Amino acid sequence: MSPTGRKLVIISMDAMVREDLEYAKTLPTWGYMLEHGALVENIREIYPTLTYPTHQSMISGMYPDKHGVINNIQFVPGTLTTPWNWYHDVVKKPDLMDIAKKNGLLTASVSWPVSGRHPSIDLLVDEIWPLDVNAEADVYVSTFLGSGTSPELMEAVVQPYVELRMKRKQPGTSWFSTSCAADIIRSYSPDIITVHLTVIDGYRHDSGVFNDHVKEGIRESEEMLRTIVEAVKFSGFLDITDFCIVSDHGQIDIDRACCPNVLFRKAGLIETDKDGNVTGQKVYAFPTGCSCQIVLDDPKDWETYAKVQKILNDARMSGKYGIERVYTKEEAEKEENLSGGFAFILEGDGHTCFSLDWHGEKAVVPTKYKANHGHHPDKGPDPFFLGFGPDFKEGVRLPGARIIDEAPTYAKILGLTIPEADGKSIDGMLSL
Repeated sequence: MSPTGRKLVIISMDAMVREDLEYAKTLPTWGYMLEHGALVENIREIYPTLTYPTHQSMISGMYPDKHGVINNIQFVPGTLTTPWNWYHDVVKKPDLMDIAKKNGLLTASVSWPVSGRHPSIDLLVDEIWPLDVNAEADVYVSTFLGSGTSPELMEAVVQPYVELRMKRKQPGTSWFSTSCAADIIRSYSPDIITVHLTVIDGYRHDSGVFNDHVKEGIRESEEMLRTIVEAVKFSGFLDITDFCIVSDHGQIDIDRACCPNVLFRKAGLIETDKDGNVTGQKVYAFPTGCSCQIVLDDPKDWETYAKVQKILNDARMSGKYGIERVYTKEEAEKEENLSGGFAFILEGDGHTCFSLDWHGEKAVVPTKYKANHGHHPDKGPDPFFLGFGPDFKEGVRLPGARIIDEAPTYAKILGLTIPEADGKSIDGMLSL
């Protein structure tokens, strides 16, 4: 039990934005929570507005330069199926789960990014999937077990819903997470649980930022939200449970993709064999959606650094490639609290995303997505923070806060603190 006697359910509705609440408030569960809860209407995101770095900021209260997660994907050149940052060992600082566990709380997490093998999560179902899209159920089972799901939890909670996860399509993927979370709440009553639902994000990628398909995702999120609330009711702890319904980022409509690795290959900085496979590189581009991290093989190779900088600045000035700005690593750190193993950051022009691809002659190609994120937080619609429960002021509306303020708010509800957090608790929405 937490020092305050409260339980906390944190639900991340990936890519849901403030504008979506106009429709959401017409739905029963969303409408009741919006009417009786406290709302921060605009949450300032981190850069890049990307799922994995942002979720670590949401649970730690820290910027990426401190917690260490700067991309969804791992830095693995030469493949179009790059592994993601599924495992918690990339994180540099303690987060809320570490502090909760240290204080004796029972912790749980379902599909929360960068949670694989998290040592402080007792009941863990990581967001992870086999790279083989045709993998069978037993591969999924072994993947979950290898990322920190206990055999007991696998049998009791995960196994019944594995086929939903195998389809890798919405809304099945989000129903997998919802069902696992609801079963964990009913069976174990954790003191804190984080749940990540991606249905709205998936529909926005497929069809654009605002449309009827996205509305359908909001309606499906209503059913998922209600399922989790009903599980809390079943557990008997509704009166001491606070709900935080949050989002990580918005999206912007896009119509093309820039492939910096094609430019680098043409300049002789990426080498390939006769079949087009990468055999070596002095520089490589790792996209973050509508921005892109440029990594030098040798950070002290100043000759290559200068050559790459010229290629990127020339590409920006030409206006052909959708590059709005070229950040140096020093500028990214100073302006956006973003640091890591990159030399440069490319920011897109508002309708261009970036691609890993190094093949072909064209450095600007069509994209399968209609919308994407990873852009600068000044672009696109903003996420929100809805709090509902005994510790939130009913009917309060606040104009804005930062995504790094969320974790300190969660901590305060539980009677905890995150000493190294960059953010601070959003006291205006709390009745504590």
